[in-house]
Amino acid sequence: EHPYMGKWSLPGTFVRKEERFEEAVQRSLKAKTNMQDIYLEQLYSWGDPNRDPRTRIISTSYMGLVDSEKFHIKSGGSTQDANWFTVTLNSLKDNHGYKKEEEIEILLESKTETVKNKVKVVKELVDGNQIIYTQILESELAFDHAKMLIYAIERLKNKVEYTTIAFNLMPEK
Repeated sequence: EHPYMGKWSLPGTFVRKEERFEEAVQRSLKAKTNMQDIYLEQLYSWGDPNRDPRTRIISTSYMGLVDSEKFHIKSGGSTQDANWFTVTLNSLKDNHGYKKEEEIEILLESKTETVKNKVKVVKELVDGNQIIYTQILESELAFDHAKMLIYAIERLKNKVEYTTIAFNLMPEK
């Protein structure tokens, strides 16, 4: 659909007046990928004023972990295609210090194509709090979905590190 017809995007939808966010997410997954009953958790809310050229759109993203071997996705509804992609991150430029800037190439690869993206991530310490800014430098994905992928991968890394630490602290029986 306009304005990114033919580009890959994460599945999404508009929330109906009578729906909770979680219901809209499950409805969208079912309609656009044929996946259902997936455990999801809220990831982040996106509200940059110019993230959608049509109008001001505020989005709430969700993240779920599934075994791609167990789900045979297929497109439906207004979706032209649905596919699994392997994600590879390559750090292109990195500087450390008080203000860390990193350029990251995000490659999404399926059996038939590669979708290339490049983002800049700036991490800065302000009044004792870490502030993270993400800027899309190049993207073959629709909207700001490259930012969403980077954020989800970072959240997943943090969860794995937290889980590993928690397991290391548990006493042996």
